[in-house]
Order: sequence, then C-alpha cells, then structure tokens
Amino acid sequence: MNAELQLILGINELNLTYEFCHLAANLGHYNDLLASALDVELRAKLELGQVEARVDGELRALLSNINDKKPTEAQLSRAMDLDARVQQAREAHITALTSKNRVRAICEGLDAKKSMLMSLGAFQRAEFGDMAMREKALNSANNG
Repeated sequence: MNAELQLILGINELNLTYEFCHLAANLGHYNDLLASALDVELRAKLELGQVEARVDGELRALLSNINDKKPTEAQLSRAMDLDARVQQAREAHITALTSKNRVRAICEGLDAKKSMLMSLGAFQRAEFGDMAMREKALNSANNG
C-alpha cells in the first residue's frame, strides 16, 4: 500500500482525534471521486457502443462489396476486433472501469475504517463509563 493510501485507510492509534475528524471529509472526497469515475466509465461504455455500431455498419457494407454476399457474424466479429477505432474505444472503457474499481476499493476501505472507528469509540465510551463508575464507587467507599 502506498503512503497516501496508508494515511487515508490506516488508523493512527496515537491520534484518534485526527482519525475521527478527517474520516467524514475523506469519505465525502472519495465518494465524489467514485461518482466522477462512474460517470467517466459510463460515458466510455456509451462511446464504445456507438463506435461499435458505426464500425459494424461500415464493415457490413465493405465486406458485402468485397465478397458480393452477406458477411458472416464471425467475419464481422474478426473485422471489428481488428478495427483501430474499436480497439481504442475498448481500451478507454477498460481504463475507465479500472479507475472506477480502484476508487470503489478505497471507498470500501473507508467504510471499513468507519466501522472500526465507530466500534472503537463505543468501546472507549464504555471504558470511560466504567472508570467513572469505579471512581464514584471508590469515592463512596472512602467517604463512607
């Protein structure tokens, strides 16, 4: 894990106040990045579909003219796979999908961190409550 991710996803047990204070900001920031990455991924997917539809029409016409008969789906598929425009659109979609998944993983890590901090906070409150009760009992015993 790189240093930035360690800072964001790790818990500094010596500075829990910092962790509690910055968690909401980090959650908001990375959820915003996830929304943006999802937008980019969906637009790349839309562009891929449009490119494939355009190229499919062009290839059907081209292959029909060359062979003087209707091309088979296998011929169209092979030609589509070799078309530079389709390859470029597919690579853009893969890049966008990968980016989205990276940001989603960070968001999931932040959710796990949130759960751990909430559990830790509850545990600390219970401990402080127990300490207050112990002190009260000791004070009563000493005064009584």
